[in-house]
Amino acid sequence: DESPPDIQFYAAEQLQQIFAVEDPTVRRFLRLLYYTGSRRAAIERLEPYQVDLQHGTITLAKRGEKKTKKRRPVVPIFAEIREDVDALMAEAVTRKSTYLFANGGNYYERYRRHCTALGLGHKANPHVMRHTRATLALIAETPILKVANLLGDTVATVEKTYVHLLPKHLMSIDDGMSSGALRANGSRDCRDLGAGKATLDEEDQWLS
Repeated sequence: DESPPDIQFYAAEQLQQIFAVEDPTVRRFLRLLYYTGSRRAAIERLEPYQVDLQHGTITLAKRGEKKTKKRRPVVPIFAEIREDVDALMAEAVTRKSTYLFANGGNYYERYRRHCTALGLGHKANPHVMRHTRATLALIAETPILKVANLLGDTVATVEKTYVHLLPKHLMSIDDGMSSGALRANGSRDCRDLGAGKATLDEEDQWLS
């Protein structure tokens, strides 16, 4: 059998250290990266038209974007990042910018330097945020299907990638895979969620 991947993730206290950066734009980038469970490039190049403030969603896929195996789903604007998203949208209008983050800038080096300064140089890769989002959600006993929905992955991929990291009792958790959910190809369009109705601190209404 193929061995499971070697996954790194941040402990909750490390995550809070990472969020405590002084630069507000970098902090917003870090928070969006974590809460959306997205890949770095999708957040760096996020455009205002992808954000629906009225319905509280972010469509990670671009218009006309060629579909690949790395699916970019529609995700909620979680309550924890609502102020961040509002501020980024307002700033983009003021700058008359194409992107929420100025010039669609590359945050990789800033991320690496920030983590290294915190003593997390061995985890200084933005993709660790995605792994952390998934891992902490599963540790909180979130159904696997809902984690897959957020990541834009299949349940099989989430199981293969993350479940071996967790306590054995989590292996038998009901993952909520109803026949209706499976007919929907394991995805959930979050456009029906009101702004701020999905929260992580409640181990969030959308993920829990």
